[in-house]
Amino acid sequence: ELTKKYEEFIRGTISEVIGWANEDQIRGEFCLVVEGSNNEEVDEEEQWWETLTAKEHVEHYISKGATSKEAIKKAAVDRNVPKREVYDAYHIKQ
Repeated sequence: ELTKKYEEFIRGTISEVIGWANEDQIRGEFCLVVEGSNNEEVDEEEQWWETLTAKEHVEHYISKGATSKEAIKKAAVDRNVPKREVYDAYHIKQ
């Protein structure tokens, strides 16, 4: 087919595909299909804060450059709790 002159399929990890794109000249348009990670990988990554108190969790994000408001919001999302609960733990229970 004339319209698919440069069609090719590349499979690999994201870093492998980026390496391919940097090495080869990309011709024509392209489409990326990305598979999500499995639940085990996500669970391991998401639970890094499990041993921290809510206050320590907020302080972690503040140490990374977030404002207290941003840090409270991120900690609440991580913990799947209302922001008010994290706010109270950070500001009131000191």
